[in-house]
Amino acid sequence: MTALATVVSLTTGGYYLADTLNGKNTTLADNLKIIGFCPTGSPSANPSGSSSAAPKATGAVGASGVETPVAGAKGETGATGATGATGASGATGATGAAGAAGATGVTGEKGQTGEPGKVGPAGANGATGATGASGATGATGAAGLCTGMVALTAITGDMIPAIDNTYSLGTAQFRWKGLQLGPGTLFIQDTVTGAQAGLTVTDGSLLIDGADSLRIGNIRLTTTGLRSVLSNQDISIGATGDTGWMSVAHGIKFPDGTTLQSATALGGGTGPAGPPGPTGATGATGATGATGPQGPAGASGGPLGVSYPAPATLDLSNDIFALEKGTYVLPEGKEGQLVHFVITDAADISAINVTVSILRYTRGSSVIVAKDVNWNPFGSNSAPTTLVSAIFTKGAWNISGGNAR
Repeated sequence: MTALATVVSLTTGGYYLADTLNGKNTTLADNLKIIGFCPTGSPSANPSGSSSAAPKATGAVGASGVETPVAGAKGETGATGATGATGASGATGATGAAGAAGATGVTGEKGQTGEPGKVGPAGANGATGATGASGATGATGAAGLCTGMVALTAITGDMIPAIDNTYSLGTAQFRWKGLQLGPGTLFIQDTVTGAQAGLTVTDGSLLIDGADSLRIGNIRLTTTGLRSVLSNQDISIGATGDTGWMSVAHGIKFPDGTTLQSATALGGGTGPAGPPGPTGATGATGATGATGPQGPAGASGGPLGVSYPAPATLDLSNDIFALEKGTYVLPEGKEGQLVHFVITDAADISAINVTVSILRYTRGSSVIVAKDVNWNPFGSNSAPTTLVSAIFTKGAWNISGGNAR
């Protein structure tokens, strides 16, 4: 019974509040008017309105109605009904289980005190008897005006929630358009440390008291400078296409403690050569110089020296080397020195190798200068040659054929 009474009370109260807020008059709302409630738009909203029902005699007090949070103005007291005869006292029933305590209802007018009945003998506690029928409802008194919602402009003190850290101001669907704050501080709690950070504007500066940095993406503005959350990420100043300069007030300090205050102090090695410039215009032909004196006649040339068979280390006093099976060494020559290599009649071409002390040769589109290069001067047995030459220029031998590796 207790649970049923609680459900009925809550349901009735819910219907009443819905009717009152929507401005509708239902039978439920009309019945609740007798204990002080009045819905918006009802005749009670007009102080000059009155009920058209004729006064009725007040019957016996009925069972308590639905408890309400707001009491209307007290109506006029109806005529007192005749006092009925005192009934015989029944046996005292057993005490029932205590029901849930409900909210205090509106206190009704104190009725006349009846004559005390005789006290009967105390009997055993019986079951709670059935509730008697309610008496006739008296005439409704003149109603007062309903109390409207409290306007926020009428608040003259602090607005504090009933429970800490529970309620929100607005939702994702129902938002406030603007938040106007006077001089003061907006506090936000740190989700990790629990400390309060305060936002204040002072003399045109936004101050964040209680926070040691301001983070935008991976870039963090700290109390001492600017850094990246990711240690391997570059920090860019400006954007591609900007034409302005970065101005440094005093100078730049590097991790090793050195400083730089002017670009004129920068030095370094010569950079790589730029591409050749366009050929200039041909200058005017100079005057013909005077003819120099005739030099002495040179000695008559003789036949070239031939080394046959050639030694393991080639003697560069000769001009021609006849090679057969074996390995030879070609030492460094003199600038402009030209030597020739020929093959003997019975030589095995693939078994002739010359170790060149320093050789300039090509590989693909690259020119390579290397020391102690293994050179087969006559190529392969399938496409042999019988004569190749080598000339020494700019510190290296240059060859006319063969295979270098």
